[in-house]
Amino acid sequence: MKLVYITNAKIPSEKARSLQIMKSCEAFATQNEANMRMNADDADRGQKVEVELVLPRRVNAPKDDPFNFYSVKRIFGIKKIFNFDLFGLSFVPRKFAFYVQSLSFGLFGAVYLSIFYGNKTVFYSRDFATLFFLCLFGFDPIAEVHDYRSSKFRWDVKYVLKNSRKVIVNSEGTLEQLRKHYELDASRVLVAPNGVDLEFFSIKESQDEARRILNIPQNKKVVAYIGRLETVGQDKGVGTLLEAFNILNTKYDIPNTHLLIVGGPYHLVEKYKAEVRNQHNITFTGQVEYQKVPLYLRAVDAVAIPLPKNQHAITTSPIKLFEYMAAGKAIVASDLLSIRQYLNSENAVFFDAENSEDLAGKLKAVLGDGILRNKISKNALQDATRYSWISRAQKIINFAVSKTSVHTLKAVLYFGDFDPNYARNSVIIKGLQKNGVEVLLCNDRTKGFKKYVNLVKKFIDLDKRFNLVIVGYSDSRFMVPLINILTRKKVVWDAFYSIYDNWIFDRKLAAPNSMKASYYWTMDWFSCWLSDLVLLDTQANADYFIRTFNMSRDKVRRVFIGADDEALYPKKKTISDKFIVEFHGNYIPVHGLEYIIKAAKILEKHQDIMFYVIGGGQEHGKIKKLAEDLRVSNITFMDKMPQYMISEYIKEADVCLGLLGNLDRGGRAIPNKVYEASAMERASLNMDGPAIHELYTDRENILLCHGGDSQDIADKILELKNNPQLKDRIAKNAYQLYLANGTPKTIGDHLIKLIGRLLF
Repeated sequence: MKLVYITNAKIPSEKARSLQIMKSCEAFATQNEANMRMNADDADRGQKVEVELVLPRRVNAPKDDPFNFYSVKRIFGIKKIFNFDLFGLSFVPRKFAFYVQSLSFGLFGAVYLSIFYGNKTVFYSRDFATLFFLCLFGFDPIAEVHDYRSSKFRWDVKYVLKNSRKVIVNSEGTLEQLRKHYELDASRVLVAPNGVDLEFFSIKESQDEARRILNIPQNKKVVAYIGRLETVGQDKGVGTLLEAFNILNTKYDIPNTHLLIVGGPYHLVEKYKAEVRNQHNITFTGQVEYQKVPLYLRAVDAVAIPLPKNQHAITTSPIKLFEYMAAGKAIVASDLLSIRQYLNSENAVFFDAENSEDLAGKLKAVLGDGILRNKISKNALQDATRYSWISRAQKIINFAVSKTSVHTLKAVLYFGDFDPNYARNSVIIKGLQKNGVEVLLCNDRTKGFKKYVNLVKKFIDLDKRFNLVIVGYSDSRFMVPLINILTRKKVVWDAFYSIYDNWIFDRKLAAPNSMKASYYWTMDWFSCWLSDLVLLDTQANADYFIRTFNMSRDKVRRVFIGADDEALYPKKKTISDKFIVEFHGNYIPVHGLEYIIKAAKILEKHQDIMFYVIGGGQEHGKIKKLAEDLRVSNITFMDKMPQYMISEYIKEADVCLGLLGNLDRGGRAIPNKVYEASAMERASLNMDGPAIHELYTDRENILLCHGGDSQDIADKILELKNNPQLKDRIAKNAYQLYLANGTPKTIGDHLIKLIGRLLF
């Protein structure tokens, strides 16, 4: 599978955000698809996740190679796309340039992804402007939110949180800030702190060697702050650290100490230098290459996290904290809730935030007590293993899969010109609803081109809160292409059967080598290609699609037809003086009407056997003429009728007929009428074939015969008449089989599990 991380970031840069993005992409790329899918098929296991990072093409872009800059393995790709970057124009206000650049990147990014990436791609971002356009284009992205500090409600944030597949937050503080303004479903939100590359900070150089390389005094106790000196204009407590270090030197008179400040930006470095220009045991390095950070950490004795009590401190998940831990350093940190999530009294020493006196005292304690320093250093290193980038990526992936269930599958769009009352569609719709999924119908059955116009209008008017689209069963093959134009959300197509097979080989409406046959094949193939998942009624039918349309096996799934248990349920037979054989359906070759008529003629001498044949269609005239020519007297023909009326005839039946023709298509199907008979506790007679054995067992819950064999059909009907124990046993067992496998709730539950795997 493919994961695209699209973000409006300048990479590389001195900001922790850029490092976090690169390390996240590297960690995602180390995962395999088996980890991302709880119920992955064997064919899926071990497949690597292909990751691509999409960035803006900037006018004054850094020239450094980002992989080398951050010591990241080159196991994912980076692409840069056009946007309106006005920052290089001095006459353009920076705020205006910011909005133009952000919005243009979000818009062009969504267009770019629409053109070059398919529905099976997972889209990931941490920028609200980018996420807004991804949601607007129907991408169903995963949203990562960092350090949310807005004190006001924002409609764009609400839209993103509502329409994103999952929401990943960097800290409990960020989650708390979001919940002040927005409703968040807990099952869709994961707190995933930042991480660290443990291997990167495990270096071979000793402390003495590191100091020699970096020109740091060997005989000093060195305290360091390593990281950016501000974030989004907010102070990170470096001023407090400088005051504390001055107190350490003047009040406590601790000899041989040195303070190392590693990081930028340049203007703050110069500001702080001016403030401490008379102190000669403080070194400001400015921004250093990221590859040197492990060496600086190896060189020092203790590190400080002097965060003040500002908004940033509430929502932060400091990467420097995890780097300090991975380097096995003695940490002195502000006593804040956001820091206490990761540190405790066993792996750090805390001071009162913004209290330079207390910080000085705690630095004195750590620098003067080697046992304490070694203890908290060792514990910090051990605890760092919980915060690797790889474990974070796996946590996000596992969350996205394991939580994808009926609890997050809130709504499905059921789209197309389908008949909502047809059994296949009504069972799936009711099944989803019975399992707690809202089904939004976008349905129009108007004839001609107006149907497509109406569907587009209805789609535009819909609330787009649905998770994915199911294109309902119909004979049209234009519904899947149409919905792919209207949305980027994943599409499940209920193909049910092949019109190529049905119209060419069953109904014989055109020759197999004709242009019309090629057209029908192409329409089936194209709809399959556009869909993320194709549903068929049996595995035999699924195998046919895989062979005929060159489909991947993991793209096709079986969902049994089932029957509506609210309309079809056991009822007592009221006609007792006749053995009634019932058939309902279209008069098409696969149903084998001609063999039913001939079987009825064979049984005509049994005056207590009566046939009810309900339906019409392609071969109606042919079948009626055959019955007239044979002068069959034991058949009552009835025109098509609604399902509720058909159920009254099933109620009176002793045996219900399924597919009895001799076409291959019949052997790949379990027909509606067999499920309906089972739901009403009636015995069925059906042709033998591979599909029927996927669910039924001959003489246990169904009776099978040779398709296209009138004599065998007649013999099996007569056997059921003469052996009521067999008939009743088959009927009772068929009903139990239906309860276990064919109710709408069961069908819906099975479909939800398939969809759950598709959503990630």
